[in-house]
Amino acid sequence: GRARYFAKPSSEEELEEIIDFSESENLPWRVIGGGCNVLFSDRGFPGIMISTTQMANSGGSVNGSELWVSAGLSIPRLGRLCRECGLSGLEFLSQIPGTVGGAAVMNAGFSRYGNRSECVGSFIEEVRVLEKGVGLTSLSKEKLSFRYRWSNLQDFVVLAVKFKLK
Repeated sequence: GRARYFAKPSSEEELEEIIDFSESENLPWRVIGGGCNVLFSDRGFPGIMISTTQMANSGGSVNGSELWVSAGLSIPRLGRLCRECGLSGLEFLSQIPGTVGGAAVMNAGFSRYGNRSECVGSFIEEVRVLEKGVGLTSLSKEKLSFRYRWSNLQDFVVLAVKFKLK
């Protein structure tokens, strides 16, 4: 289905403005990354569909084994960034399409061989989010919850993720 409006903000500020506009106009809104692993009704969406992919231009910020990246960064680009920075741990994501934000929200992972299983939530230290009615805030590892293909991030707009890698 088609969305009535589609937006690709290039910054967190633009994203907030779009959401504020949506709410002031009583338009429903939904934030997605690249839209993979998302099903839409054939009836369409009467509001604003917002993609975070344009917010990924800055790449990431590295501090030792910690890596901050935009939620809109594609998984393949995350892999290249890790390689360039000499960081490992997220290789299991290499065949998973999508964006960092989507991977965090759904706790993307890999469990093909026997009992071997990896999930992105195991590597997340902190997440910067937009919380409805609160604004920008950060959730530390202690405030995050991950289970098989689930996280407590589903009620937030994920803006950036901090990974602890090897």
